[in-house]
Amino acid sequence: MRKRFDKSAEIDAASSLRLASMIRAHEGDYTDEEIVGIDAGKDRLKMFERMKTKNLKTESPSTEAEVAFEDNDSHAWGRATTTVRAEPTEVLAYALDYLKRSDDGVNRVEKSMKVVNDHNRELYARYKSSLISSRDFYSRQLWRKETDGSFILVATPMESEEHPKLPDVVRGRFPLVMKLVEEGEGTKVEYLIQIDFGGSVPAQVTNSYMGRSLTPMMEAMARRLVDEVGWAAKRRLFVGAALSTVDMITDVKVIVEYLNTPGKEAYAYPLMGMVGTCLFLQLLLVFMQTRKAPKAKMAKEMLIVLSGLKPGFDAYQVAKGAEQSAGAVFDPSTELVFTKGFEMVAESIPGCILQFYVLLKTLKDADGANTSSFMSLLISALSTGYSSATATWDYDTSNQRRRDEPEFYGMIPDGVRGNVVFLCMILNSALLLLVRSLSYALLMLVSPA
Repeated sequence: MRKRFDKSAEIDAASSLRLASMIRAHEGDYTDEEIVGIDAGKDRLKMFERMKTKNLKTESPSTEAEVAFEDNDSHAWGRATTTVRAEPTEVLAYALDYLKRSDDGVNRVEKSMKVVNDHNRELYARYKSSLISSRDFYSRQLWRKETDGSFILVATPMESEEHPKLPDVVRGRFPLVMKLVEEGEGTKVEYLIQIDFGGSVPAQVTNSYMGRSLTPMMEAMARRLVDEVGWAAKRRLFVGAALSTVDMITDVKVIVEYLNTPGKEAYAYPLMGMVGTCLFLQLLLVFMQTRKAPKAKMAKEMLIVLSGLKPGFDAYQVAKGAEQSAGAVFDPSTELVFTKGFEMVAESIPGCILQFYVLLKTLKDADGANTSSFMSLLISALSTGYSSATATWDYDTSNQRRRDEPEFYGMIPDGVRGNVVFLCMILNSALLLLVRSLSYALLMLVSPA
């Protein structure tokens, strides 16, 4: 019952969203002490580059990890890098959300945060253990946006009268540095950390613990961020779904217009056949996906198809990270690709050709053409162009595909230029569809055979 009504995920996501807004609007001044603290973290990153490192095994191909020792220091430094499908401000907001509920563990007995200003915080946490003495950690957390657009987050151990050392509690050290750089639609995260539990815990034990936990921690953060704040990818999904739905609505409007216009009734039926074929293929897809599921689930999804909301429903399933259902043939992402493909092949492309033919014939007969015909054509072309560009983007920016086949994938550049390329791909596909449809319509005017 508690899990059913638990809203921790929604609360954490809303908190990260507020922090991301604060980061984007931040214009605070930094004291000399704050500047020194952040620059020390940047120097630590440069130091690690000069050290002799040892690679760690990672489960995810998108995550790399390594450890190294600084001279005269028995505690190792670990560094992990990964790419997260979120904006740098969203990743930083997630890291700054110290009081988020998803981090509450059974061993933590106290957690507090003192906000000095928007870029300066003091963090405290205390943990109990049945094997060793309790531990607490106290650090100052600073962040800053650099002139090149990247972000630096530094946490440095500190002491203060507000949190003095407690009897029977050993104070540990947990210095870390995080650098966030925008890459394409995602963020490259570089995470540098050293763990010192203090007391009687040998450095070898601490180093082993850090090596085992470093990569799972990074991978878990990447998964949570995709679920909570992958707004850029989700926006792309929902924009595509909205275009598909609007395309369906405009096609229905054109069908009604043809049926109510003398001399155009015959054109309504093939257009109805195209929309019907698209819906039939989507219904067939739903049947394949839900044939082993309860009948109520199948009926519900078929009603969604008939309402024209199938693209939006599939986009929502992908955006929330839904897994493949038991008995389903495809995962949600593949199902969305098929849904969009059916629309392009059965409705958008042939619909463009037919509507162009009717439009040209209307202009030829000097009857004039109304706005709805032009709008329907443009929406169909944009919807097809958007779907085509999105499929290309998802394949080309896949970290694993770029790693496995670097000579084939990787044409889309990082940063703002990547968004410009994405826009050009949409326009290129849309204009190509319009030109080809116009060509076919002209041929039909000359000789329908």
